[in-house]
Amino acid sequence: MKRTLSLLLALSMLLSAAACSSSDDSDNAVDVTEAATTAAETEPIDPREAISDGLENVTYDGATFTAYVREERDFKIDEETGDVVDDAVFKRELIVEERMKIEIEANLRSNDRSQNMSALDTVIKSGDAVCSLYEGDTLILDAMGQNYGYNWLDFGIDFSKPWWSQASVECQNIGGKLEFISSDYDLTLYKGLCVVFFNKKLANDNNIGDMYALVREGKWTLDKVAELSTTINEDLNGDSKFDENDLFGLISGNGNMIDNFIVSSDIKMVINDDEGFPKFNYNTEKAVAMCEKVFNLSQAKGVYMIDEGKNTEILEPMFMNNKALFFTSLLNSAIAFRDMDTDFGIIPYPKYDEAQENYKTFSKSGFAALIIPSCTADPQMSADVTTVLSAESYKKVVPAYYDTTLKTKTSRDNDSEEMLDIIRAGFDYDLAMVLLANTGNIMTMLRGYVASGNFRFASDIAKKETQVQKQLDKLSENIRESLAAN
Repeated sequence: MKRTLSLLLALSMLLSAAACSSSDDSDNAVDVTEAATTAAETEPIDPREAISDGLENVTYDGATFTAYVREERDFKIDEETGDVVDDAVFKRELIVEERMKIEIEANLRSNDRSQNMSALDTVIKSGDAVCSLYEGDTLILDAMGQNYGYNWLDFGIDFSKPWWSQASVECQNIGGKLEFISSDYDLTLYKGLCVVFFNKKLANDNNIGDMYALVREGKWTLDKVAELSTTINEDLNGDSKFDENDLFGLISGNGNMIDNFIVSSDIKMVINDDEGFPKFNYNTEKAVAMCEKVFNLSQAKGVYMIDEGKNTEILEPMFMNNKALFFTSLLNSAIAFRDMDTDFGIIPYPKYDEAQENYKTFSKSGFAALIIPSCTADPQMSADVTTVLSAESYKKVVPAYYDTTLKTKTSRDNDSEEMLDIIRAGFDYDLAMVLLANTGNIMTMLRGYVASGNFRFASDIAKKETQVQKQLDKLSENIRESLAAN
């Protein structure tokens, strides 16, 4: 946008200069034309736009693509509103409709998770061929193995393209069947990324040092979080109890924000065996050590962890009012900090230790999972249109949210922009983060210990292993039967 505005300004100045000269001065007119041409030719191509989706010549002769989507998703905006993201969504769909010669329709579904899941079941059993694509949050992945959808691997899609979530491809491909997929089709994956905000004033006042350099050097670890968080702890109102009225080194919700330490420590609770089927992997020395570190952190002086449901009511105002050095929250919380007087920074969740290669993070489980229902009339069209929608989202919608809403309006420095790139690149998860019922809710064990103040992970996880593997084996068997039937 800045490049475009600069070009327009340059052209405007050139044209103004020409207007001030004699109208008969043909040399000036030529100069202006040449300047405009040169400027246009040197305008750099957005690298996102240069990536082909491979479907430029695919059209569907006026067909209707009907997506069943949850309410309040970034989908099917009827007109431009002036909101940067809404307008990008509008442009995306207009481009896809005109290019593929289709009409896009949205069938809005409830945001309620249980209703969303039952609605998918209803669509499948009713044989609703009108439904081209079904979008729900990741908890609908519990439908894996029930043969509800087509295999995304059957449509010749290049999943190496940047608009597909590589983590979802790797995680949800069970034995060669990829029934659900996540992509840039929907912004929920980005909005729900778990991050760490830090207060620059408190960091300076307490000689914390350069947090960005710490991240770049690979030294932002669980132990470093514990070290720095305990440096700040003050009973501001002198009532001898520590609550939202006081000052802390770290504040956090005790739900998803605790779960994310598993991912950020690069621990896989469930992995694939040699045949691509899931097996239990959580009872390891590293997992036990990580859980103990996080539990000890939650109980430490200078740390305040409460019900995550009070995030906007208590935790966000605390951070905005300089009552916390660190605040773990969702990336979208940055929107609430637009008017914050004190400068803040955004950094990734810490690594387990310095030996870990990359920073990792999860996105809250509400992000979109896409399925082509088994009753769909034209599954190839569903796959093609979803691919192009995802590609155009990567090119138009994600930059509108990520670059404009966050980098330009919200983040306070170029370093935070770099950190956002690191965070987005580190998105990861495994099946236990989304298949709660099929994995005995092992993902939520750690948050339970933090909330209760009673740590017993080593003994509890040993008891869980056999039970969870049986559930995973049942899932694998269902997938095998589904693949054999098709």
